[in-house]
Amino acid sequence: MIRLTERAATTGGLATPFARRRALRVGAWSVPHHQPLFWVALWVLVAAAQVVALLPVLSDGVMPTAGTDVVYRLMGGSFSACGLIAWRRRPDSPSGPLMVATGCAFFVPPLLWQIEAPLAQTVAQLLSETWAIPYAALLLTFATARRLESSLDRALVAAFAVPLLFLQVIGLAFVDVDDNVLRLVRGHVEVVEAIDPIQRVTAALACAATAAVVAVRRRAASAPRRRALLPSLAARCACPCSPPCSSPTWCRAPAPRR
Repeated sequence: MIRLTERAATTGGLATPFARRRALRVGAWSVPHHQPLFWVALWVLVAAAQVVALLPVLSDGVMPTAGTDVVYRLMGGSFSACGLIAWRRRPDSPSGPLMVATGCAFFVPPLLWQIEAPLAQTVAQLLSETWAIPYAALLLTFATARRLESSLDRALVAAFAVPLLFLQVIGLAFVDVDDNVLRLVRGHVEVVEAIDPIQRVTAALACAATAAVVAVRRRAASAPRRRALLPSLAARCACPCSPPCSSPTWCRAPAPRR
């Protein structure tokens, strides 16, 4: 009887049409599958964002931006393209969407710098370094193929959000720069000077803590898992620290517009 039950279960002999439909619905909910039009639209948007972001560099052969800014624009396209490929091949893993989110975060400032409007300029200043938030989540979830599992992972991602979003808003409320719609108080340079080192130290500590967590997990992992963690460790070494550790993000001047 046991052999017959196992054989029927493996061949689907005992599965009713209702059970099969229910299993298909459960699978559809667990791993969403997108239509080809969805992927085509994303690829078109990424390609268009990459071209528009490079327009100040390519126009008339003029290079109005710094070399690091050009690298950031190219990294946006690289992260987005690799993320779309990973997302399509492994829809059950969050690595693909996180890479796309990181690439889009790289695109936001150079796209908004080209819009001559105070609101666009302010948003560009506010979101100038937010790519580090999904990037940190990508490093912490690369080998797990899941969401942020522990409270430590969520705390590390929040540690990036504090200097890059919360303190950025406070700094923009006091800094006296052009096209700043968040400016509330003028002439309080001491507030900006006090926020600047806090922003740098907080971002640096978040970077160091993330690197330490990835290194500890790799050391405690098995050999196959260590190989899976190599891309995360290499990415951590390639981007050891976000720019707020070296300069206040609200002092970055926008790219010259034509």
